[in-house]
Amino acid sequence: MDYLISLGDANDRGLFVWDFQQEERVTSNRLGRMVNCFAFDSNQRYFVTAGYSHLKFWYFDENTGKVKKNTVEGSKESILESFTADLNKVKSKVFVGVACKHSMAYALASDGHLYVFTEERKLSKWMNIKVTRAFGCTIDATSDTLYCACADGVIRIFNPQTLQHV
Repeated sequence: MDYLISLGDANDRGLFVWDFQQEERVTSNRLGRMVNCFAFDSNQRYFVTAGYSHLKFWYFDENTGKVKKNTVEGSKESILESFTADLNKVKSKVFVGVACKHSMAYALASDGHLYVFTEERKLSKWMNIKVTRAFGCTIDATSDTLYCACADGVIRIFNPQTLQHV
């Protein structure tokens, strides 16, 4: 990946994309809500930010592999485009973890619900992982395993394609 993403704090809520090889800021945007985490798609087509009632997809250009952005008239700076996931069936969630694999985004809410979204931002499926509280998730690229960190020392482990316990 050619990019480094940095997130501002609760006060500035900035999202910045850096080309670390060229040592320059490529683009930025201001986040409307607090973000807890983000993840890159394993195929490098997009990245996802997640937080308080916030699940957004930020796409890369298919032809160039560069970030898609809109240039603000009269400014040198460009604004990174984002698209909100379809959260119609997911109300008032605090997303604490997000991981991407197999053209899907896996978003874990603090209440222990795991949501799976397509790269087109549509809710594909969801499940209650039956914990009192969840704190984060990740996908191990080598074993293709989804790990969910939860309260009371519980770690839930799933196959990301089937959501079967491992």
